[in-house]
Amino acid sequence: MPTSRARLQTAGAIAVIAVCGATITWYFWPIRGVVFQIYALAAIFIAFHACPPITRWLASTPIVHRIVLYTMLAAMVAGHFTLSKTKYFPFVAWDIFSAVSEQETVFCRELIGTTASGKQIRLVVEQLFPSIVQFDLPPDNEPEKMDRLVAALATEYNAHHAADPVREVDLMLMAVKLHLPAGQSHTQPSCELRHRYDLSPAPSS
Repeated sequence: MPTSRARLQTAGAIAVIAVCGATITWYFWPIRGVVFQIYALAAIFIAFHACPPITRWLASTPIVHRIVLYTMLAAMVAGHFTLSKTKYFPFVAWDIFSAVSEQETVFCRELIGTTASGKQIRLVVEQLFPSIVQFDLPPDNEPEKMDRLVAALATEYNAHHAADPVREVDLMLMAVKLHLPAGQSHTQPSCELRHRYDLSPAPSS
């Protein structure tokens, strides 16, 4: 019992130091967001190691198993700080900490499909493929990826709406002003057509 209590006290002291260091870092360092995440991950790691059941479980596992476990955890943390969501999958960046945007205008791209009957619908990756939690559209300098994405979304939508399939998809750029002049109410975001994809079937000869 004294040993466990001493471990918990040590972990608590380290956690307090980590929180204080994180607070100082948050207010004074330019890269405070990244450093704050490092502190948070370190505090979680220390807290788990200070838990007696976990300590006993780790001690009872073969050394090879521990090496594999720590290697996987290290890869996951390293992947998180690459800040790349596609290159290092499944060890990717998880943006769980919010930040204040200092931009005057925020831009967002959306895919708007037009069906055979003229109905307009939003093609959202997360809705058509529920297993995907978060997805970012390919950048403008990768048109081939966007072409494949549009084709995949249209195919999936049409598989469930055969009576009124998508025949056309517009890539729209939405612009939303964050800081409006005093007395001016928010209006609908401005929309700009960036590209149109024609998915109509080729006429038979």
